Amino acid sequence: MEREQVKTVVNIYNKMSLPARASFWYFVCNVFQRGISVITTPIFTRILSTDQYGLVSIYTSWEAIITIFATLNFGAGVFNNAMVRYENDRNGYTSVIQTWTTIITGVIFFVYFLTRNFWNDILGLNTALMIMMFVDIAFTAGMSFWTVRNRYEYKYLSVCIFTLLASILVPLVSIVFTYLTDIHKSEAKIFGTVLVHIIIYGVVYILNLKNGKKVWNREYIVYSTKFSIPLIPHYLSQNVLNQADRIMIRDMVSIAKAGIYSVAYQAGMLINIVTSSVNASFVPYLYENLKEKNYAKIGNLAIKIELLIGSICFLFSLLAPELLKMLATEKYFEAIWIIPPVAMSSLFMMLYSFFTNVEFFFEKNKFIMVASVITAILNIVLNRIFITFYGYIAAGYTTLICYVIYAMAQYFFMLHICKCKNIPNPYNGGIMWVIALCFIVLSIFSEILYKTVLIRFIVLGILVVIVGVICKIYGKQILKLIRR
Repeated sequence: MEREQVKTVVNIYNKMSLPARASFWYFVCNVFQRGISVITTPIFTRILSTDQYGLVSIYTSWEAIITIFATLNFGAGVFNNAMVRYENDRNGYTSVIQTWTTIITGVIFFVYFLTRNFWNDILGLNTALMIMMFVDIAFTAGMSFWTVRNRYEYKYLSVCIFTLLASILVPLVSIVFTYLTDIHKSEAKIFGTVLVHIIIYGVVYILNLKNGKKVWNREYIVYSTKFSIPLIPHYLSQNVLNQADRIMIRDMVSIAKAGIYSVAYQAGMLINIVTSSVNASFVPYLYENLKEKNYAKIGNLAIKIELLIGSICFLFSLLAPELLKMLATEKYFEAIWIIPPVAMSSLFMMLYSFFTNVEFFFEKNKFIMVASVITAILNIVLNRIFITFYGYIAAGYTTLICYVIYAMAQYFFMLHICKCKNIPNPYNGGIMWVIALCFIVLSIFSEILYKTVLIRFIVLGILVVIVGVICKIYGKQILKLIRR
């Protein structure tokens, strides 16, 4: 019986198209990468103090923000458009933009180094950590370009090999380095990550140059820079939403609380393993149907995805005590109340990506920027107020509030664009917002059940049945999307 089942699975795999196989393996890599991170988190929360873990999280937060200026976030926005615009010279574009990114990163590092004492005081990091950060940014950008480039031609094997290799070696080397020192454990963990990136991503960096055979093209550079610079406020604002809470907790409370918050935030964001994969596959589907004017198909599938993702977010909220016990020791348990709002934030992150992708399709970048900047400022203001009065736990709820507002703003901007383009709204907004509101209420309700284990697991069982029904009814369509 087992042999027949194996043969059935093999036959299904062999019948999959090349795009389907590529998407399947990218999904596997993404899950494996996030899974390794989850598995190793309990190790690091035990060998690092809360202060040391807090320093690592602060470093990660600042790296995400500085990357925007050092790379103009080419890999996150314009690169996808360029793969279509310059489809006859994708390798050349990749090597040119990689070189241009390295130059920008080098210039910003030079400016930093001249005034390093000033910036070290502001960032709370020493010069050694900052040097490692800039090196990591340069090589990671090359890997990002290479991954997107290969995804367009479904060359999944090499991408998966390099991704899986890095995913395994980064935690292993970091753990070894952390054990080898008794004092600078935070620096050792970060150095282990950067060293692996230099070796593995360095190979990719060289491959990009070798395949592209060019380092300069004025048209590529001008187009990419003009496209990306207006989006810097948007990318920066997104990172403020994701990272500012930890930085503000460090400044307003302590670096130890920033470390505790970071672990709970990571637990709440585990759902992004699914949402990021679904969204990456939804973009081509969205673009294709916008081009063919199949608007109804977009809205119908979006609601099905929202029901599935919302249910999983609620599931994470119910399992918050178990998630935190799995990831950390008792000294982190006080942050259990952060997980539900952060998990539900993932739902609204997916919703706003639905709307902003329509704006990207019509190249109306300014609307994205306006909403991002306003929401980021609001997040800082709300954090300043509520962390002061209610402690660092409040940062999880201000994050959710800001993502709700951000998604709503992008929805109304998208409606404006549709009106200007004289096309119908591709999403059923009324139903989508009602569903989202219901999941927020359910998430808050889950916190009441944390001390009543029996009732919580009864609700959990009911939810599993509901998710199973959703998967049975809509699963094939969603999996077909993921495997595109």
